[in-house]
Amino acid sequence: MKNKIAMLFGAVIAVSAFVFFGANKTEAAEVTYHTSSSVGDIGNDLQDTNVSSKVKLNTGDTVTITSDSAVDSVYIKWDKDPGSWTLSIGGKDYDEGGYGILHEFVELPEDATSLTITVKQDDCRMCDLWVFKGDTPDFVQKWEPPYEEADILALVAHADDEALFFGPAIVNYVDKAAVQVAMFTNFHDSEPIRSHEFYTSLWEMGVRHAPIIGPFYDYYSETLDTAIGQYGEDEATDYVTSLIRRFKPQVVTTHDTNGEYGHGCHMLCAKALMNAIEVSGNADSYPESAKDYGTWTPLKTYIHLWGENQITLDTRTPLDSFGGRTAIEVAREAYKKHESQQWCWFFVEDGIDDPTYQFSCAKFGLYKTSVGTDNNNDFLENITTYADQKAQAQKESAENESTDANNQNDDSKSGSSKFVVPIIIVVIIVLLLILVMCIRAYNKKKRAARRRARRAAQRRKE
Repeated sequence: MKNKIAMLFGAVIAVSAFVFFGANKTEAAEVTYHTSSSVGDIGNDLQDTNVSSKVKLNTGDTVTITSDSAVDSVYIKWDKDPGSWTLSIGGKDYDEGGYGILHEFVELPEDATSLTITVKQDDCRMCDLWVFKGDTPDFVQKWEPPYEEADILALVAHADDEALFFGPAIVNYVDKAAVQVAMFTNFHDSEPIRSHEFYTSLWEMGVRHAPIIGPFYDYYSETLDTAIGQYGEDEATDYVTSLIRRFKPQVVTTHDTNGEYGHGCHMLCAKALMNAIEVSGNADSYPESAKDYGTWTPLKTYIHLWGENQITLDTRTPLDSFGGRTAIEVAREAYKKHESQQWCWFFVEDGIDDPTYQFSCAKFGLYKTSVGTDNNNDFLENITTYADQKAQAQKESAENESTDANNQNDDSKSGSSKFVVPIIIVVIIVLLLILVMCIRAYNKKKRAARRRARRAAQRRKE
């Protein structure tokens, strides 16, 4: 009987939970919409889920979206940074963009059946657009702006390098530190699809703050000298220095000085970073970025495959934040997002499944440090993350406020005690005076009674 009652009680709880949470959950709803544009008929380019088809917009051009039912969010894929743009709803204008996010999700300030997007710069390329009401589907990437301060800055040459060579360096730390990824090159005018693959790969690896897309066209080279001729060593160092000053990373990492499989641009990333960490703390070097961001010198610099002070990152421990997958598994899955690059011969490997592979994504060398050497195969050894620094500062501030409050209470008590003793003395004196007066009154009354008694006795004798 008891078991039946327990089963009935459990069933009631389960049904109640289903009804409650089901009633309060908003289903994901992609809304059908219609578009018009100041550039003319844009057909189905924004609704075909194909980033290769796009609408090209210049300053002042508009795209208007209308739907039969109200929507509360919009998701846009751009081929390149659109800069800031204006969202117009019901006669009100709202500033959006400005963070360089290519996969841009925007929650509308109010529900709408019509909205207009106006770009503010030339050569904006809108690839895909969705509008929603309620929860969004899983494919929507809700990127945050780039970090203001990064614990780890990973400088990668190209889209796919983040998974091939830096997968564990990103995956192992993304849930316990501020990991900012920056790319040296861009694919705006070569293979734009690779930028979208880059975003989707990073999303798979748990990155949620938008990456930086570099200013340089993607050239192929096989030597450092060729890459310097293509990009310029000074220009490359200037860019990397600006990244360091902007994000103030405690740890920075980049490619092998030999370019892994021999890519000149990879070599130049290493060369530029080695140059940059020597001058990023000097305001006279590359003064423009010093004026914009101040100066900064990273505490630790890691170079992929660097032979000295080498560490091996953990790639095989299951990670709770990735559903029990390991760093190497996540990195391999992320690399698959680069569908356009699956023809290449290199792959994601940590040297365990294939010990002969020369470009292990787990091997890094501590090139420079101001906080001591490593003993634990950990980028963050001897590093206190910005989040922990902030928490510690808040704790100390709270403790100081508590101490100040206690001191004020002590001072108040001390000030009050100055008056306590005199008051007690006065009270005692008053009580003594009252006591004396009472005694005197009693004695006076007693004497008067004796006199009356004597007179009465004398009268009886007479």
